Amino acid sequence: MRLHFVLIGVFGTVLYAPSHAQISRVEYARQCAKEIEPLPAFNCMDGAPSGNEVHELEILVNDKAVKKHVEKCDNPVQLELSAGQGQCVPFSRLVKLNSVKPTVLAFAICRKYLDRGTTDDQRAKEPTFDDIAVVQHDRLTGKTCFFQSTFEDPADPDKKATHDGKKTVPQPTSDSADAKKFWADSPEVISIGCTKCHAGDPFYWSPYVAPVLDKLELNPNGRYNSNFAGLFGAPTKTFRPKLSPTENNACVTCHRFGLGPQFDKDKVCNRFIRKYVDADRAHATKPDEIWMPPQFSRSRQKWEEEFKASREQIDACCLDPDQPDCRSEITDGHFPRTEQAEVLRATGAACGETACLGWVSLDNSRTTQSLAASDATLYQLRENGAIFRSTNAACKSTFCDDGWTPLDRNPLTIAIAAGAGVLHQLRSNGTIWRFTGTACKLVCTGWVQLGDASNTIAIAMGGIGLSRLDRDGAIWRFVGPACGKKGCTGWQQLDNNPDTVAIAAAPEAMYQLHKSGKIRRYTGKPCNASGCNGWQMVDDNAATIAIAAAGSQLYQLHDTGAVWRFTGIACSADGCPGWRQLDSNPKTVAIAAAGNNLYQMHDDGAVWRFTSRPCDAEACPGWARLDANDRTTMIVAGGDRLYQLRQDRGAERRAELRNRPFGMAATQPR
Repeated sequence: MRLHFVLIGVFGTVLYAPSHAQISRVEYARQCAKEIEPLPAFNCMDGAPSGNEVHELEILVNDKAVKKHVEKCDNPVQLELSAGQGQCVPFSRLVKLNSVKPTVLAFAICRKYLDRGTTDDQRAKEPTFDDIAVVQHDRLTGKTCFFQSTFEDPADPDKKATHDGKKTVPQPTSDSADAKKFWADSPEVISIGCTKCHAGDPFYWSPYVAPVLDKLELNPNGRYNSNFAGLFGAPTKTFRPKLSPTENNACVTCHRFGLGPQFDKDKVCNRFIRKYVDADRAHATKPDEIWMPPQFSRSRQKWEEEFKASREQIDACCLDPDQPDCRSEITDGHFPRTEQAEVLRATGAACGETACLGWVSLDNSRTTQSLAASDATLYQLRENGAIFRSTNAACKSTFCDDGWTPLDRNPLTIAIAAGAGVLHQLRSNGTIWRFTGTACKLVCTGWVQLGDASNTIAIAMGGIGLSRLDRDGAIWRFVGPACGKKGCTGWQQLDNNPDTVAIAAAPEAMYQLHKSGKIRRYTGKPCNASGCNGWQMVDDNAATIAIAAAGSQLYQLHDTGAVWRFTGIACSADGCPGWRQLDSNPKTVAIAAAGNNLYQMHDDGAVWRFTSRPCDAEACPGWARLDANDRTTMIVAGGDRLYQLRQDRGAERRAELRNRPFGMAATQPR
């Protein structure tokens, strides 16, 4: 029996009709190009001119490729085809587009619905395609874009459009006549409903594409923003249920299920699941063969005994994914929930020869999203937007609730920043709020609004107070007052450089990082009518990927893993000599600093503390190991304390740090 693979995330289902202002095709494509990357040029026959990989999608009958359409095959397309010759037409092609960023995946599928030509050779070389679609996905941020060729011939509305696979596909960002003729406008894309099928994951991975597509690189359980730029009106919803607290649903060992936002018959729960486990598949060579799990060769009765409970739970979650057991999530780009998570505080003890025991458990909520610390106070943000403050009480066995005080419960909250004993939050609508000291009771009233700029992407706390970074690179400092009847006027502009991608603040200074690797220090002069001249360059190194500031110190991390400390000497015409190397370990993926302390996290989860001895000509011996846990995904420092967050899929999340592009700001939304 042929080994059949199914969707690593099962896609489909529909909930309600989108009713929203539609972004144009050109605006959408340009936003995709800006926030993910521009699509490379390609054609469907040989991938030229950008070095793209082209793979023929074979149609198989009893494991053998056929050269013309057949009624039944081993790997039917499984699309709704109202025209053409059915589900088993050969010579479609999958094009893996040549992305610049290592985190970006983009695929074009060039589909044939009809045989064209009278011989096998003619059919193989015939360049006419009925449908060309592109999915572009950034595994780092989850942002995903969908592009679709038009099905309507502009010259004859009653005729279906076709496309010449030898021609270079026009850029979707273009407003040219060729682009208008080729690409479907937003209303047509929305009516097709890409996320009816692509609900659980960006990519549809099935027996049709299995021979040429590596499922492992698709990031099937990672971040996914299914409604980038609001194209479809609402994001999809995924679910990965459990049969009980101790027993997993058998189906989610490999799959993540999804429900799309369109008001129409769903494509997963009422269709795709049945195609892989039920009998009587109309287009399959062996209509009663069980495809899932792969190579299941026992009877259907045995399948029912083993998988019936899991299948019934999936069906129930399809009807109502908000049931607690379904563990549903909105695909808005945040990290999917983890099975287990833990927040810990370092006691200061270094690792011994056999163990690292210098940690105290503070929380075990699996929904913890990020941490922020100020002096001796720790805060956490959970995936539902709730904010909690630690009382520093350790967990009692597995009970940790007594150690946390709720401060807010706003689902729009995406980032928190703490410093000088003050906590701020950033919400997805760009508003910024300061905590006034009143914890939640029945309601959460302890917040005052400071900002309302919709393009704010990061906030930072330091000696100059609260600062924000906007998407256009502008940096602002809050000087007061809080928002009032006249709006949010309490901000002073410090810079307006579009190259700025991150900011770092310390009690005595503020810094910015440019996408070129330049680091600049604020000199105290805000913008005025003559420009923004209050910045001094302290380094210009293209290898710089992160900065951290604490006390009077500034540190930087290079893409080689090297860690450097600023000595105070600014750049001059002769270069930027003001840096002392502290480490040169290629495993380093993150740094954190507070007070006089510096810490680093390695790509294997190990955590290290700087002991004050810089590198010499022989080595960099100034580090003491504090932990060696593969689940560590974040370190945060405040005062003389260090905290860490442990989560499932630690290696995957640390790899996100390793591959982060410029644009990951100091306090990045989830």
